[in-house]
Amino acid sequence: MQNDLLIPNPSPFSKARLWRLLPPSRLWLCPLPGGAPRSPRISLRLLRLIVAWALALAPRAHADSEPPPFLPSNYRIAPGDVLLVKVFQEPDLDSQHRVAKDGSIAMPLIGPVTVGGKTVAECAALVRDQLAKGYLRNPQVRVNVVQYAMRRFSILGQVQRPGAYSMAEETTTNLLEAIAMAGGYTKSADPADITIRRKTEGADKILKVSAKNLEKNRGEEVFLLLPGDLIIVGERLF
Repeated sequence: MQNDLLIPNPSPFSKARLWRLLPPSRLWLCPLPGGAPRSPRISLRLLRLIVAWALALAPRAHADSEPPPFLPSNYRIAPGDVLLVKVFQEPDLDSQHRVAKDGSIAMPLIGPVTVGGKTVAECAALVRDQLAKGYLRNPQVRVNVVQYAMRRFSILGQVQRPGAYSMAEETTTNLLEAIAMAGGYTKSADPADITIRRKTEGADKILKVSAKNLEKNRGEEVFLLLPGDLIIVGERLF
């Protein structure tokens, strides 16, 4: 069977080769080489080339639209993050949500779900458990962060550069890293007396942390910050 694709003529200056190299927009304005009448097969050839070109570009466009797959397993969801929730074989329940200031999202069927401060795995398990309570049998839920909110914490008290600092997207920031970002302790700082003020589910929560103990157990014990945390480094009593 003869191949329908146009094969370039060995002669680089032949009329047939010049005709084949013309852009598609001008093909219909030019006669065939040698003045022969145009065959209906020309449109079929052109259509096949256009379809092949479109199919070749489609996977690349899809890949460019996908968000980066990397996400640390210990990343904590924060208010302002945008989550994509997908339920296997239940397209009506697939939804996208921006996490509210109180850390909640409003899911179809089950209503508000508090996800702030949880990992994506914990969030998926929470939604799955809620759906399994009288709605679906053995639901399979996947959660992805498709957009990150502006993430900042503040640090005051006995540090060299008190103020507000940004937290990098797609990563976590722990207490010792935050103190280092603020230039470290002053001479009168007490690393064992650190207060964290955190808003959880609309209420203020006070946490007492000893950075001195964290230093001793570095690599084993980590205190992760959440966006909006206020760190106060206490002063040592002489």
